[in-house]
Amino acid sequence: MLEHQLGRVSRIHDWKVPIGGLLVTALLLASSTVVAGCGSAAQTNAAQKLERASIVSKSAPLTERLVKQSEIEAASDTAAVRSFLQLWSLLQFQSWDAAEQLFEPGLRDAIGPPLLAQTLEGGLIIWQATKPRIVSAQGSAGTATVTFLGRDEQGNVVPTSISFGGAPGNWRVSYFPVLNGLIQRTVQLRVQAQLDPLGTKPNAEAVRQGDNAANIQSAYLERKLHAASKH
Repeated sequence: MLEHQLGRVSRIHDWKVPIGGLLVTALLLASSTVVAGCGSAAQTNAAQKLERASIVSKSAPLTERLVKQSEIEAASDTAAVRSFLQLWSLLQFQSWDAAEQLFEPGLRDAIGPPLLAQTLEGGLIIWQATKPRIVSAQGSAGTATVTFLGRDEQGNVVPTSISFGGAPGNWRVSYFPVLNGLIQRTVQLRVQAQLDPLGTKPNAEAVRQGDNAANIQSAYLERKLHAASKH
């Protein structure tokens, strides 16, 4: 069973996030305020920032990309679909603290709350440029996996998945492949700024630490599955 579960994890698509994309993200974040609600003014403001960045100009208007509350309420949570849509909606409206609470405590601790917050914030373009199209959802024995299509920071459609642990009404994220590249980039740039802030090339140590950080989620899930196999 453990080998089967790990095999499923190895087939999940990771999103590669270019380092250069963080500059656009940083500019967007620096010029925006946290969206406290779902008002049309906030939506329009966010859409204008994204369109000016020429990142999602070929996508639908932001209002068409938002996960609506009615869609969340109508979705079944048997296989964590409602939980997934709720998480994506929170990310679209930059409700980082609330989004973090939908992650398993063990995964939050493994990543580290500050890094998780930075990572979620660094993915703003992805969350707002995408209304995920759910392809399938499967749940059994305290686990659920939602497979969906989304867009990366260049607007490319990418198939990926998200895994949950728990039960209907109480699902928590146990593995989110989209975050791997974002974690890698966040750590690499942070270490680069510490060790070689004026460097014109990636610092080798920064690259090493970033690559290691990209494996945090996989290591956490492996430990979790290994512990579960002993019971």
